[in-house]
Amino acid sequence: MNTFYFRHNDSTQPAPAITSTRINYNDLTFVIKGSLKYEINGETIKVNAGDCIFIAQGNNRVREPGEICEYISFNFYNAPPSTLPAYMPNVISRDIKLLFAVCDEIYSKYHDWFNKIDKTLELLLKLLEDKLSAREENPVIVTIKRYIRQNLKSRLTLNEIARHVGYSPNHCDTIFKKETGDSIINYLISERIQEAKRLLDEGVLSLKSVAESVGFEDYNYFSRTFKKISGKTPTEHKAQNNI
Repeated sequence: MNTFYFRHNDSTQPAPAITSTRINYNDLTFVIKGSLKYEINGETIKVNAGDCIFIAQGNNRVREPGEICEYISFNFYNAPPSTLPAYMPNVISRDIKLLFAVCDEIYSKYHDWFNKIDKTLELLLKLLEDKLSAREENPVIVTIKRYIRQNLKSRLTLNEIARHVGYSPNHCDTIFKKETGDSIINYLISERIQEAKRLLDEGVLSLKSVAESVGFEDYNYFSRTFKKISGKTPTEHKAQNNI
């Protein structure tokens, strides 16, 4: 992420109006109390408490003079998940509120808050993506994905995942392929590499420890798999992102 603006408007202040502008960044806004009314490319969208609006770079945005409203806004440049819709109703959950508190703490304590809020915003976007996906996906797929994400370090097999879900391995893999276009094992490997990228970006663990943290006992196999999926070796990725 490349966050350059963060605002937590408390519930004692009215939301300021925004004049018609074609924005050259992304705007992600959560309404905690009250409501906000936007016009995006001529379409009116009312965002109520618990809802979220995402306005992608290049869109025209207008916001009407607001009532007393509590909301949180992030403006950033990097591309968000491609599946994120403009309007997301009823998405503010306990875990998202905890991340809001983290952002407030960072903003109040650090001069270079925008760098530190980046990682929190990444988590927020990931949570939103997961919540929206869970609303649409087959419950079996949701359970499989959740189990994989919670056990990336373990030596997972298709049989073990199927036992957890309560169906046969063949049935689980057939459903998964039909709805996602990929096998369960390929998804598992992809999730491990994504988590490895996150750990490498943090720059705390050694390369070998990162591999072990995402379920790879053989570092050479981890390195080959990482390069096959990402186009770079773990060493190259770490050097590029920790300059």
